[in-house]
Amino acid sequence: MKKVNTWTLFLTSFSVGVLMFLCFMVTWKDYEATPYRNFQKIPLSVLNILQFPIHPSLKNLIQITGGPFLFVLSLMIDCLFYGFILERLFSLRKKRSKIPMEKSASPSIVKIDRNSPPSADEIQAFVRDLPFTLPAAFMDFFRKANGANVYKDDRYVILWPLTEMIRLNLAYDVNTYAPEFFLIGSNGGGESYAIEKDTGYIYEMPFIGMSKEEAIFINKTFKGFIGLNE
Repeated sequence: MKKVNTWTLFLTSFSVGVLMFLCFMVTWKDYEATPYRNFQKIPLSVLNILQFPIHPSLKNLIQITGGPFLFVLSLMIDCLFYGFILERLFSLRKKRSKIPMEKSASPSIVKIDRNSPPSADEIQAFVRDLPFTLPAAFMDFFRKANGANVYKDDRYVILWPLTEMIRLNLAYDVNTYAPEFFLIGSNGGGESYAIEKDTGYIYEMPFIGMSKEEAIFINKTFKGFIGLNE
């Protein structure tokens, strides 16, 4: 089983807790003898499902103790239970492969806007400060452009300036959350693009909750990633 993404687990468990609270408020009755109204029946069914399996098994003990602590604790464990199930389902939706297959044809390039090239001293400083070796095609591209905007049929890519990459990787604490990767850009939103240090493969990975488990394979080569001819 793949490692649990704690951030996703927190969000899913919190969402289940909010749903449980809303259902509880909708189905609240002042008197036990008061029948439920029609609009309360669906939230009541949802609430009964979300309370399974921990709360029903501790119901007798909760009634004996009469304290709110065990009542709330059982509901929190139920939230974690369903949050874990949802986290696993989200994880299974991610299609990854340790030996990915290349696509038969790359999408056509719309445009590449290149920045001015970095100086020789800036390139030398970057290579010196980097504790691993980047693919030759990557370095060839960045010798001619200190970053670029790549417009493709299937995605928009912002390649960060070479002179900013190490600083941005430190700022996002990549070595803590995804030490197997080195970020090289983004899609302009919540997704980053990264090179796997061992293979040189290109992956997409979320900024929030980044990890090897969340990395999605894009291409085996940097040239293939930005659409240049091999």
